[in-house]
Amino acid sequence: MNTAKFPSRKVDGSFCVDVGLQLLEGAPENICKVIDEWFSGVWMGANKTWTRTWSTGVNLEVKKDEVLVYSDEFLRAPMASLGSKSELRIRLFGTKSAKLWKDWLVSKIAPDLKEKFPYIGELLYIQDCID
Repeated sequence: MNTAKFPSRKVDGSFCVDVGLQLLEGAPENICKVIDEWFSGVWMGANKTWTRTWSTGVNLEVKKDEVLVYSDEFLRAPMASLGSKSELRIRLFGTKSAKLWKDWLVSKIAPDLKEKFPYIGELLYIQDCID
């Protein structure tokens, strides 16, 4: 059986990934503090669970809800830092049992960030945490 090579897992099975996002003009100098406060103060409270609706069948008439739990995938709130002058880095801390962390990232975390902060642009990369 092949084991996943990404993300790299720690001895306890947990992992850490950095997500690079384009930072557009107009971002405040304290952007990381603002985003960290939003994640911990607003976003986490509103997103302990996320209901995703699957549509199948003829004309996508069959609906099925799936409830995803943030703490099943992540150990703590995301953490923001600056990568370069035009790059925001979001650090995610995954649990050892995480399987749907990418779903959270591309369907919930990144879109919510871009909606709340219009100076956040496109996804640049996802990589194992370096430090």
